[in-house]
Amino acid sequence: MNLLANERSGSNVSNPIPIIDFQPFIMGNLQTQKAVAIKLERAMREVGCFYLTNTAVSLKQVAQVFTFCQYFFALPQEEKEQLLMPQMAPITAILLNGKKKR
Repeated sequence: MNLLANERSGSNVSNPIPIIDFQPFIMGNLQTQKAVAIKLERAMREVGCFYLTNTAVSLKQVAQVFTFCQYFFALPQEEKEQLLMPQMAPITAILLNGKKKR
């Protein structure tokens, strides 16, 4: 199912992924920045994710992040665990193992 296409066509899909234009946040004043922030908060509370457009992030940068992620997740578990940051340990442990470490 293409949720993006369904949202644009006005189809009645439960919790479609919101598409939020970020340019008003980057280029706008305080009022437009607050309006974008409200949309982001609503999307996270009601849906849990969103599509962000006009971010000024190039496709090359996106590709670099995906390449890095593939490299990172291909590392042996022991090497990934060496990169844990103490303040992020609960979140990182979930990402690495799918559950909290105790």
